[in-house]
Formats: sequence, C-alpha cells, structure tokens
Amino acid sequence: MRNHKSVGVAAALTILSIFTFLISGNHGIIPGSVQAQATPQMNIALQEWELIPAALSISAGDTATFNISNTGRFGHALEVSGNGTHGHSATICGGSTTTMTVGFEFSGTYRILCPIPGHEGVGMVGEITVDGSNPARASDAYIGIPLMRISPRSGSTVPSTNQDVSVRLHDFTLNPDAIGGANVTGEGNWELTLDGTVVDTWGTTSITLENLAEGEHTISASLRNNDGTPLATPVEASGTFTIMPPAAEPPSVGDSTVPTALLAALSVLAVLLLGSGGLLLRRRSKI
Repeated sequence: MRNHKSVGVAAALTILSIFTFLISGNHGIIPGSVQAQATPQMNIALQEWELIPAALSISAGDTATFNISNTGRFGHALEVSGNGTHGHSATICGGSTTTMTVGFEFSGTYRILCPIPGHEGVGMVGEITVDGSNPARASDAYIGIPLMRISPRSGSTVPSTNQDVSVRLHDFTLNPDAIGGANVTGEGNWELTLDGTVVDTWGTTSITLENLAEGEHTISASLRNNDGTPLATPVEASGTFTIMPPAAEPPSVGDSTVPTALLAALSVLAVLLLGSGGLLLRRRSKI
C-alpha cells in the first residue's frame, strides 16, 4: 500500500516539474522571438518654409508611420520617394494633422518634401537615410509623381481683357524643343483649354490670352507627353475667372452728361450766394 502511495506522489511531483518547466520560458526558446515588432514612428512638422526635422533615418526593411502636423498657415502635404518607393499624404490646412505609412525595402537616400507646387523650391525639402546593405537596382530608381497648379486662381476677378495664364509643376519638365518628338518619362508640355475649346500646346510655364470677352471664363490645363498624348495617369488643373467691364469715368461739370436740372440748381445757388454777399457788403458800408 505504501509502495502505491510512493509511486503516486512521485508521479505527481514529476508532472508538476514538467508543468513548471513549460511555463518558466527558459527552455531554449529565445525571449521575444514571437513578439510583433513595433512600427517605427516618425514625427514631422510642416510650416513655411521648412520641414521639421529635415533629416531622418531608418533601417532597410522597416515600415514607418509618419505623424504629420501642419504648424503653418497654408496648406501642405508630405511626399516620400526614392528607390522604387513613393508615399503621398493628404493635403492638410494649418493646425491639422494626418498620418501616412511607407515601407522602406531598399537602403539608400530618399527625398521628403512638400509637393504643393512652389513649396519645394523655397525650402520645404529634406531626406531620409535608410541604413542597410541592399541598395535598389537601377530600374527601381526615383519614382516621380507629377503635380500641377494653374494661375489665375479659380474665382478670381480681373480688370483686363488680356490675361496671363501660368502653371507651376512638380516632378515634370517642360521641353518646348521636344514637342512632337519621342516621349521621355517625366518630360513633355501642357495643353490649355479655354471655355471648352483647345487653345494650343506650350512648353513654357506662362502664356498670355488676349482680347478676352467680359464675363466668366473657364480654363483647364493638362500635362502631355512630347507626342501630345495624355500622361498614363492624367494630370489636370482647372478654374474659372471673371473679366470685369472697365469702370465708368466720373462726369465733369462741363460734360454734357451732367443733368440739366443739376446745372440749373447750381446756377440758382450761385446767384443766392452772390446776392447774400452783396447785402453783407452794403451793411458794412453803412456802418
């Protein structure tokens, strides 16, 4: 009987030892090997006219979440590009925030900038250094996403029948000498449409429309390849502006447009003033 009890106690102790070993975590399993890695967070502020910070770093193979805040007054966005990777955030107004997630497969240098036309050129640009030993292949080089803004701003009111129209571009080069030639990635021209009618194609950033009629006009610009075909991903910008009639000149006293009744009233007033002046002079002479 005692032997049976001893065997039972020994078995219970053995089971308890095995259970303790399994839950201890120290039996050849690397601690943390099954835990998910936290996504790197990158905080960046956009303001006139800089990125804060303008230099960042990360490891190849990481996927980062960008926490973007607009601490300026104007609308801004964030673009990350390079080595076959491209990320583009929403455009946010001053005081707003947004997020964007970008994966960095290859090592190397990536561009960060505000893609709003004109903002990169005044300082809103920086770079991300991705550490590692797996650079991108030549065919996976920088990916450009063209953007365009047109002027005059939609809703504008202008006094002249001659109106300058200009475009501001990002990641696209105008080449007037290549119009009608072979296509080159990231290069071409732009086509202007006025009130639904195509005006012409240009390789310069600004042109002048002459002798426009008074009233509202609609303009639309679209980027084109050298051979005149639209880009694979169409890039367009449009807006409206209104030409006001010239202001009327104020009438002069000698102008025939002055009402006759007004002239008569002025004449009567002049007679009364002269008469009262004569009476005043007579009273003073008697004194």
